[in-house]
Amino acid sequence: GSSPWPYLITYVMLRFLASSGGLAAFRDAFWIPLMQYSDRSMLMLSFNHVLALSLSWHTKRKIGELLCILDRGSAINRLGELIGFTVVPALVDICVALVVFVVKFEPALGAVVGVVMGSHIWASVVLTRYRTSIWRLMNERDVNMRGIHTDCLLNYETVKYFGGEEYEAQRYTEAIEEYQSLEKRVVLSLNLLNLVQTLIITSGLLVGSLIVASRITRGQSNTSDFVVFITYYAQLYFSLSNLGGVYRVINQSLIDTEKLLHLLNEPTEV
Repeated sequence: GSSPWPYLITYVMLRFLASSGGLAAFRDAFWIPLMQYSDRSMLMLSFNHVLALSLSWHTKRKIGELLCILDRGSAINRLGELIGFTVVPALVDICVALVVFVVKFEPALGAVVGVVMGSHIWASVVLTRYRTSIWRLMNERDVNMRGIHTDCLLNYETVKYFGGEEYEAQRYTEAIEEYQSLEKRVVLSLNLLNLVQTLIITSGLLVGSLIVASRITRGQSNTSDFVVFITYYAQLYFSLSNLGGVYRVINQSLIDTEKLLHLLNEPTEV
């Protein structure tokens, strides 16, 4: 038979390139200048806009909430990196896996994988939209909570002069409780999303394994084909998980950026 060394060396090299120290390291190194330029542009845009706002606006603003908005607003700069380096490769992996299942095995297995993929994406979108509505409320409570303690510390003399320590402590406690209540719902909804996704993937693995095992018992496939199926299915699961995670991050980034966009829409006055 042919020598196994070329296949073994090729496999090891591909594993190295797929690791965090392979192509990902070169990708991050080349992406750093673009990421820094994007962050710098967004920070300077928001900073210059705030300075250009009128004195009347600055006298009414809450410095704590403003700092939180400016800090979170640059989250949108990560969208390009996520789409280019996560979404596109994940879609390519899914397409390759579907082609392998149809060509290597049979259309029925490709149909099963297609149903699993569609169900996984549908469940991710529906549950993530529900989580997004809660995340938006939690984000507002977080901005309010940070605004209270920052404003109190900056205006310590005023709080102390009017004896407002107890009142401000009560406000801060209520803000924390509201935030933690929403945070709990966000965590529980994430666990529900992970549970549903795992059930879908596991069901597809069960049905696909039965199809491949049936082909092996009929002599239509070898036992090595089962390893091929498991390997490509695991790659498909990894790609689908990446898509679900990226979809959540994109929604959260857009929510974090909403208040910054509102701030940038504030008209500048003399």
